[in-house]
Amino acid sequence: MPFSTKYRAFRDDKYSFFQNTSQNASNNSIEMIDIQAKEKNFKFLSENKGLIEQEFSQLYASLSKHKEKQEEFWLYCYYCCSMLETYYLDYDQPAKVVEYSNLRKKIWQELEKHREYPNKKQPVAAGFIKKLGQKVGDDLKDIATSVKHASKLRNEVGLLNMGRMYWTFCRLTLTNSFQHLAKNTHWLEQLSKWINKPIDAEKIVKQLETPNDILRAFSVGFFAARFIINAGIVLKHTFSPTDSEKELSKWERFSKEISKRHAEFLNDIVWATVNGVTNYAEFFHISATAAGWITAGFLMFDVGLLLWRHHLAEQEYLLKKSEYQEELKHYEQLLVNTTNKAEILKLQQHCDLIKEQQKELELNWKVNSATFLFNIAAALLLAAGFSAAMIVGFPVLVPLSYAVCTIAVTMYLSAPVYSQYKDKKLRLTQAKVDNASEKDMALALQEFQAARQEFILTMVKNAVLPGIMIATFAICWEAALVLTAVYLTYKLYEAYEKHKANKPQVKMVEFAGDSELEKNKVIQEPEEDEGIGSYLSCCPA
Repeated sequence: MPFSTKYRAFRDDKYSFFQNTSQNASNNSIEMIDIQAKEKNFKFLSENKGLIEQEFSQLYASLSKHKEKQEEFWLYCYYCCSMLETYYLDYDQPAKVVEYSNLRKKIWQELEKHREYPNKKQPVAAGFIKKLGQKVGDDLKDIATSVKHASKLRNEVGLLNMGRMYWTFCRLTLTNSFQHLAKNTHWLEQLSKWINKPIDAEKIVKQLETPNDILRAFSVGFFAARFIINAGIVLKHTFSPTDSEKELSKWERFSKEISKRHAEFLNDIVWATVNGVTNYAEFFHISATAAGWITAGFLMFDVGLLLWRHHLAEQEYLLKKSEYQEELKHYEQLLVNTTNKAEILKLQQHCDLIKEQQKELELNWKVNSATFLFNIAAALLLAAGFSAAMIVGFPVLVPLSYAVCTIAVTMYLSAPVYSQYKDKKLRLTQAKVDNASEKDMALALQEFQAARQEFILTMVKNAVLPGIMIATFAICWEAALVLTAVYLTYKLYEAYEKHKANKPQVKMVEFAGDSELEKNKVIQEPEEDEGIGSYLSCCPA
């Protein structure tokens, strides 16, 4: 199917909005736009949700960067946000309704502020202690309400599974390291004398392996639980739809839900089965060696699944790219055929904005693609490390192989931070290409350096700190408590420093250069708040 047929309805609706806005400039009230958005049928919103989300994300980012912002473009941005709020209201997903409702109100407030009070002072930000209390309260509320919302519960299960994966390889690294040090070196004896406390390597290994039976069950249970949750969501929307969803047939609703979740379904089915067979190898009369190689082989399945998801994301990007190209061609053709100066100026503004949106689209795709490739590299590293642990004959190389697996899981956990780092790096490059002002260049460089530092610290922290904490607890729990207290103090100090850095000063600001809008810049998220554990792999217990 050609791309043009997929976005025709969305494109026509967009043209119609701007045409009506131009003809009825005096009647462009927020209330009228809300009514227009709410009158959209669910079929239109469902079929074009991806295009609307990308449009809103890139339009919001483009408008936030420029000082001369035309009201009609902000009104269309508001319109897209209102349509997304309507979609999630009809889809019965309260968390996303609240998110887009808050964004819509923010755009409304800033637009009204610009109309009436262009030099209104910013409010003073909340204090650190108050903000910390709010954050803790919100996190506790999320945990308490997650059982009521299937998508939140599914994401929590995914995160728990990532924690299980990390513990698995961290434990294997530590147990093999302790065994090697006890048999082949005198380091543990020297450490024992230094801390004046006996160190029993066998006892430590036994303690670390105590939860193995529970983790075996979790290696199957987490995937099965997520499969059941996803299946329940599919059945809910198929057989118990909202009134708006009934505009689609049962088959249309079912196929859309399966299309959203097919990769996750496949991942859960495969790994629940593989982990069930390999972790209970004695029940299925499979040797431990065969079970290990079965797991190693299916680790490559993760690579293939991530490549498939990369392909699907690329198709969405190409669809939006094609839509922008056709839209730009449309306005350029109108520009050629127009002699009215006012109309020429308006059409030129449309063309300029579309070009800015194209830049945002390209940048977003480069970030998404790089993040997928980062995860693919992690999957390959995991497969290589696990296979190496089964092949190598030197005892010292076994813990090193499992350490490689731990680093691979660390990469999975650090993927969101890597995405932010890549985004800031590309924006710095774009600022250089665009010959940005000295002030904008300094800001882009500062954000890039902060993102790079955050990525490096996150990788090191995720790779090293848990292993050090676990090993310290195993050897000397008193020292581990001190280490924990030091770490918590450091995290509080780090949060305070970030709060100070992000705290807005009381100053005169204009809507055109609103730092608050830039700070709350919209980033398109995957369907239903897919968390970091929503599509990542496997692993044995």
